[in-house]
Amino acid sequence: MVRIQASSIDKLGGDIVEWVGRRRAEGMAIDAILEELNSLPALQEAEIRISRSALGRHLKSIAEVGERMRRATAITESLARMGNRADNKMLRGTIDLINSSLLDVLLAEEEGEDGTFRPIELTPAKVKALAQTVESLARAEKIDLEREAKIRAEAKLEAIAEGRKKLDAAGRSGDLDPEALARAKRIMGYD
Repeated sequence: MVRIQASSIDKLGGDIVEWVGRRRAEGMAIDAILEELNSLPALQEAEIRISRSALGRHLKSIAEVGERMRRATAITESLARMGNRADNKMLRGTIDLINSSLLDVLLAEEEGEDGTFRPIELTPAKVKALAQTVESLARAEKIDLEREAKIRAEAKLEAIAEGRKKLDAAGRSGDLDPEALARAKRIMGYD
């Protein structure tokens, strides 16, 4: 289960969190990061000492966020390969990411005042907001499908007009005799 809880490192502020993230991204080992972290003047002045387990939990949560981002990217890229229009790909990717986020919210836990973890409470207002989000997604998907159908219908009409124009041009130029032209138009459904 996902836990939504600020770690002791998160409570130190954005600069420290960013500093830890950069060190980890550079490939620095946990013990080396811990040694540097605990030797920072700001922590020493405040007499704060970070434990190895707290740093490990924090780095694990960063890795989980990174994994979620990689998963979201993979989903979006997969949907993009399935679609055939850039705006369509973005809409489908966005819909899937929101659905994934909703699932994460439903599976998340929060820390209570007594220190225990429990599922996030879904109040009527939260349920209404989720329902409205799902409804908006369904409406957006329907609009997208209707737009795609309209584009396909317009493309078909353009192709038919272009075909008719080419047949007429072939008849005028003498490339097709009148009998062949009439037969081609009948076969293509232009007459």
